[in-house]
Amino acid sequence: MITALMEYGIEYPGKYAPNLEQRIITEANYPKYKNQNQWGEVYEATGKAIDRFEGDCLELSAGTGRNTRKMLKNPEITSVLATDIDPRPLEILYANISDEYKSKLKIQSGINLLEKLPFKDNAFYGTLVAGVAHFFEIPDFIRICNELGRVTKKRLVIELETDVERTTLEGKPLSYIYGGSPDDLKIYSSEKAKELLQELFEGYNFDMSITPFEGVLRAESTDYSVPPYLLACNTIVFNMKK
Repeated sequence: MITALMEYGIEYPGKYAPNLEQRIITEANYPKYKNQNQWGEVYEATGKAIDRFEGDCLELSAGTGRNTRKMLKNPEITSVLATDIDPRPLEILYANISDEYKSKLKIQSGINLLEKLPFKDNAFYGTLVAGVAHFFEIPDFIRICNELGRVTKKRLVIELETDVERTTLEGKPLSYIYGGSPDDLKIYSSEKAKELLQELFEGYNFDMSITPFEGVLRAESTDYSVPPYLLACNTIVFNMKK
């Protein structure tokens, strides 16, 4: 079922603004139907993991659909449920999916990763969570992982940014949250992430790859919520099978 999204358009910019007390974190103000690739391309390791999905699949915190389009093009996947807490990126995602694939796509806003996921046990063959786990403190992340394991029947892929350093172009520390402090969110180290995931998913077949990155992001941005900034990080893709 496709959530009715149009009522949550850009004319309500404050409805899903960043709010630490309500645990709502978003990195951009999303203009309607634009900037669908603003978070870059699919990581090679994530793409290879998606190629091993089949059946009904879930993508949590899908955003504007960087990975969703890759999932929809996999002929072995019969459906993709793309979710996000914020309906605005899902509007952009849906508007930029070709008619060829819309019959495979379901979208659902209002899904908060800090709450129990509204899905049955083993509801999805595969689950993908990309580019969001580093927002959460470790106790919250552990609870999230328990829910991921519960709703996933076979294959779970977590794309996690580690060793993250963000600064303004002038070299000042930059928060993930507009107007916030660099200490608002906890940063994972690569070693801690590996140790934690292996412990949480003991008994799974476990593949892992690391991609380093250093450079300027959003160089052409005029979006006050995320201006151009310098990013250095490692992205780890954990590809796990029950």
